Amino acid sequence: MRAVLPLCLLGALRHGESYGYALLQQLTVAGLESVKPATLYPALNRLAEDGAVEVHWRAGEGGPGRKCYRITQVGRERLDAEWSAWENFGASVSRLLTGPVPTSSPPGATAPPGATAPPGAPAAHPAPTAIPDPVGARPLGAGPHGSGPADMQPTDARQPGTST
Repeated sequence: MRAVLPLCLLGALRHGESYGYALLQQLTVAGLESVKPATLYPALNRLAEDGAVEVHWRAGEGGPGRKCYRITQVGRERLDAEWSAWENFGASVSRLLTGPVPTSSPPGATAPPGATAPPGAPAAHPAPTAIPDPVGARPLGAGPHGSGPADMQPTDARQPGTST
């Protein structure tokens, strides 16, 4: 979970600034109810240290002020790269779950038509039609800004959630 939390936070913040408790609620509604404040706030601080989010204080509504977070251009670029890497990872997992992948095939290749699984192999499950978006905001294949695969940025060799 920790490795994808920064991706999820950047995805939530791409819609506009927010504060910690509201982000925690968004994650919970999206199905990530296991994220606790003790995990959330250090992740937000690391994103701020990396320049992916800006932090500022906003007056509270009838209460204390709130520390708000806003995605930066650096954060948008990171979101684009990590989102693309996440989709590639999901596609790889889907290929493994939907049937045997021949060891001699290059990555991304599919089995020839009419190929069957070896005797004793588990039955293949139908391929999923979509991989759920971590923040539920776009269909599979749409870029982070909703315009499609052309909006994707090339990824580097880092794993999502790591810093250089």
